[in-house]
Amino acid sequence: MADEKKAMAFVKKRAASTRRKGGGRRRAKPVYLNGELYDSTTEFHRFLQLQQRLNKGEISDLRKQVTYSLDVEGEHIADYIADFVYTENGQTIVEDTKSLYTSKNPVFQIKRKLMHAIYKVRVRVVILKRRGMGRKSRLAKGKKKR
Repeated sequence: MADEKKAMAFVKKRAASTRRKGGGRRRAKPVYLNGELYDSTTEFHRFLQLQQRLNKGEISDLRKQVTYSLDVEGEHIADYIADFVYTENGQTIVEDTKSLYTSKNPVFQIKRKLMHAIYKVRVRVVILKRRGMGRKSRLAKGKKKR
């Protein structure tokens, strides 16, 4: 219980430090559940999907927040933190959950290319449908009714 309170305080502090007009950083809302922190609700929902696949035996060795060091010719360039890494059909899959907007981020694109150049691994980008874009939200944004 005490750990959960500390984690929630951390989440609130982190959200407050990255808050901008209109919401949190890129409007991502952290999720804390069962002692684990997820950077966004999208990442949390993807974890639940992968957990179901793990239980069915479709994938194995599911790991979260795996760090890769991106070094070129002995010089450290950056770190890449993959949301999920798992094995599917004997092949290691590195996966990142993004929104349509963040998947086009130039820094992410460079890190993705470095992952392929250094580790010969293609990062699979999963873009889950955005919640809250129902009829009312579309109308509020000025879109025409169908």
